[in-house]
Amino acid sequence: SYFRCVRVSRLKKVKTNEIIDLLLGISENGVIFMNPLTLQIIERYKMEEILTYGFRSNAFLFVAGTLMTQRKYQFATMLGKQMNDLLRAHIDLRVQQAEVQGYSIQQ
Repeated sequence: SYFRCVRVSRLKKVKTNEIIDLLLGISENGVIFMNPLTLQIIERYKMEEILTYGFRSNAFLFVAGTLMTQRKYQFATMLGKQMNDLLRAHIDLRVQQAEVQGYSIQQ
């Protein structure tokens, strides 16, 4: 599957606000984080693992994993709204496909 990727800076919640540059890719299958130099996948989340997401004028945020092991991410980017809209479009498409197939997805 094809990912639409954008370079972002992750604000890592450690003792310091260490910033990590990476590529964040969004496709119909989920979200990936890649090393921008080696293109190695650092983290991968399926659509079903994305619990919530949103944006601000200078950031894209999302929570992924399971209810028991969720991880929160915040990325510094001016493309937060576009990333949010792309992710929402993929999720809406999945819901429509499931409804056509006769399934109902609980929100």
